[in-house]
Amino acid sequence: MSYKYLFYSSEANLEVVDIYEILNLARKENPHYGITGFLMAHTGGFYQLIEGPEADVDQLFSNISKDHRHHDVRMISQGYRDTRLFPDWQMGYLRIDSKEISEWHNTKDEAKVLIAFIEMANSCLKL
Repeated sequence: MSYKYLFYSSEANLEVVDIYEILNLARKENPHYGITGFLMAHTGGFYQLIEGPEADVDQLFSNISKDHRHHDVRMISQGYRDTRLFPDWQMGYLRIDSKEISEWHNTKDEAKVLIAFIEMANSCLKL
């Protein structure tokens, strides 16, 4: 089976956004749709990778794009894989304030950002 993945960034004021509300809803609803993924929050907003059946990933991204808790939603990368990157996570999460994350926003090399995100998420999951 092939899974669609979609990687995006958005801007948000994390002082007013309840991240745990987002995570609780994702962890409750994602299993019903076969969605897994990882959310990374940083000083200026979010990076997130979602994966699962194509129609469900597309619908979720549409919902995310309309969510008032953030803005400037920008798809960075999407594609298909035979295996999931985060098979055991309805939604993994990491809050990080790092210079590296700030630099992701300014790079034109989308593949480099995706690889760095996956490496950072996987190092968190090994803890």
